[in-house]
Amino acid sequence: MKTLLKICLILIAFDCYAETAALEHAKKQVKQMLRDRPKMAYFLTKDNKKVVIDENAMPYKYALQFYSKRVNTEFIFWSSEDPKKPAGYRADHIIPRHGKPGKIRLRKTFKINGRNRDLAADQLWGSFIYETINIKNAKYFIKYYKDAVNGKLNRNEYVTLNQKLEYSALVKRKEMFVRDWLPWARKNKIRLNAALYGINVPSSFEDWIRGCLYTYWENYYDNVLFPYLEKVKKYQKSKRR
Repeated sequence: MKTLLKICLILIAFDCYAETAALEHAKKQVKQMLRDRPKMAYFLTKDNKKVVIDENAMPYKYALQFYSKRVNTEFIFWSSEDPKKPAGYRADHIIPRHGKPGKIRLRKTFKINGRNRDLAADQLWGSFIYETINIKNAKYFIKYYKDAVNGKLNRNEYVTLNQKLEYSALVKRKEMFVRDWLPWARKNKIRLNAALYGINVPSSFEDWIRGCLYTYWENYYDNVLFPYLEKVKKYQKSKRR
């Protein structure tokens, strides 16, 4: 009985330590993110007053909760780097895998009419929410990649499956915005651009993809995955000689 009690106390202590460590990690990421992207640190009300995003604000709590959780057994880190994608993308993420942590990256500036301008709070937070949802699809992104490499998926299948993951993240962001973000904004009389949180996302994947100009996965397959598959084929062919 004493041994069992001792084990229980050890487990409770370990859980408390893990929760504390996770919370400290999350606080550090949120603090650095708001410092690196200062436009995220406040919103404007309809009469142009600042609403500071402090520890009591809903966006802060959302970010804190996200960074305190693990994806693929790894913590997610904030990165001050710009996304490693074409200039048209406001954000991206790095999938946690092989024991390496994941990352969230938000572009600080955007080129408008030939001039670099800071992204506004709506643009940054809307993109951040999307990436926090989409990165949780990590195991599926990895699975579809492996299936394509192993010949289980052709180009169209691979592209469509990944596009459906992207669409699912858009839908979840829209739902979260309506459920949590919008009521908080209305309560604090904050001026928001709802379109930047995906309020206009079509109700079906088919409608979304029909009018979508998003070609990331086609480009990825053609420029990264397909050349890799061709190299593998050549290598295997040379080994059979």
